[in-house]
Amino acid sequence: MRRIVVLNKHDLVHGAIVVALLIGVMVLNLLALWNAEAILKHGLAGVLPVVGWVLAVLQASLAVQMVIYSLRVLEVL
Repeated sequence: MRRIVVLNKHDLVHGAIVVALLIGVMVLNLLALWNAEAILKHGLAGVLPVVGWVLAVLQASLAVQMVIYSLRVLEVL
């Protein structure tokens, strides 16, 4: 739960951590897009939808976790 607490703080260090994570994800996305043709040439096209679904489920579960945490912080739950 400590990772979510970082998003609740509003000082410069924690903001820099969030921005650094965002930039890291964007760089990984750019590298994947640049190498998409090479990935598809090696026969990994069948694996990509499975990875996409796994990442979608993880993203949805993280969203639910953040909503529950926020409701606890607001003392609704």
